Amino acid sequence: MLGDDSAMTDQRNDDGWIGRTVDPKEKIRNPLGPAVRTMLDSMLEVKYESPYVQAVIQVAVFAIVLAVLALSYVTFGVASVGFQTLVRMIADTLANIRHSPDIFASSGYVVAAGVLLIVAIPFFLLQLPVMVLGFLGTFFSNSN
Repeated sequence: MLGDDSAMTDQRNDDGWIGRTVDPKEKIRNPLGPAVRTMLDSMLEVKYESPYVQAVIQVAVFAIVLAVLALSYVTFGVASVGFQTLVRMIADTLANIRHSPDIFASSGYVVAAGVLLIVAIPFFLLQLPVMVLGFLGTFFSNSN
């Protein structure tokens, strides 16, 4: 289950960073799964009777809600996990650069950090609107 911390453990690396890792055997549920199933069931239950206008409007509304749920899953689920993973990999690569004995040993890590940064940009851009809305919400709620 998503909110359940029983499969998670704290880990500390050499830099003192405490991270949470998920047991790979534990399957994390999609939090939007029940809502998507409900929308699909509702779309399949629409009765197409004459006149078809009401049925077409119902299916159109259900399709819009389903598209919003899919967009939310991609933005909040896949992009955030991918971005966090890439940021942690970049941080680990930068830590390896700091601990390298000379410039030649760290040059491979520099290239790896650059490639990971380029790969992380699309995930960041997917999350940017949500991050801005969250920042504005906390900014205006704390200003009162």
